[in-house]
Amino acid sequence: MIMEAHDPHGVQTEQTRLLAALAEGIALSGRFLGMLDTERVALADMDVTVLMRQVRAKEELLVGLQRLDQELGESMAELRRATEVGPAGLASLASLF
Repeated sequence: MIMEAHDPHGVQTEQTRLLAALAEGIALSGRFLGMLDTERVALADMDVTVLMRQVRAKEELLVGLQRLDQELGESMAELRRATEVGPAGLASLASLF
């Protein structure tokens, strides 16, 4: 809303009206910038939330891969023991046939 300003004789001058409109425009732009800042903060918070979810998912994936690596290592050790050639190994292989 444009504020009405009057000169000393009660007649509104063009210059005073333009200054009032400019002041109102500045106030509106300040409010708009404030809303943009609020939106920017909300977007930043959302970005942090998304990033934290991604970090948690990657941590869970890493833990799963570490477990799989450990199980694979244990399986490889069992396979090596089972295929060792020696008297016991030969006997166990012979018993398969």
